[in-house]
Amino acid sequence: MEQSTENPHESPKERYRQWYAKYHPHPMAVHFPIALHYFSGFADILFLADPSEGYEAAVFLSFLIATVTGLFALISGIFSWWINYNFAVTKVFMIKLAGGVFTLMIGLIPIAQRMADPDVAYSADGAGIVYHAIIFMTVISVSVVGYYGGKLTWRAKR
Repeated sequence: MEQSTENPHESPKERYRQWYAKYHPHPMAVHFPIALHYFSGFADILFLADPSEGYEAAVFLSFLIATVTGLFALISGIFSWWINYNFAVTKVFMIKLAGGVFTLMIGLIPIAQRMADPDVAYSADGAGIVYHAIIFMTVISVSVVGYYGGKLTWRAKR
């Protein structure tokens, strides 16, 4: 029979901290959506240079997956902020939180546009401009969030 190593006197936060130290969910969850936002932006440049169904599908699907998995990155980041920093209010955390929420919220716009009008990417009117502009905006926003995540990580290692 296997013995339990759990200490009954540990707080729930301490058990979560140990679990977090073992599995590192935020660093694991954050890189995939960042890379997909960059990929979406690159694929969108290709689409704008040569509008085709293949490029359009690559843009939309990668952007959709980036936005959905970005939610998990945001949740794991808030969890990490609690476990490792006890919700310390600093400029770095506020920028990361605002940037993550901003990216998620504006990411929903092109998804809703594409679901309402499958040809929105081909449109030269305001809806098409908004669609492509937001895809490029998320590249900037995840870059800012990633930059501040790096500042936090490298500052902590000094």
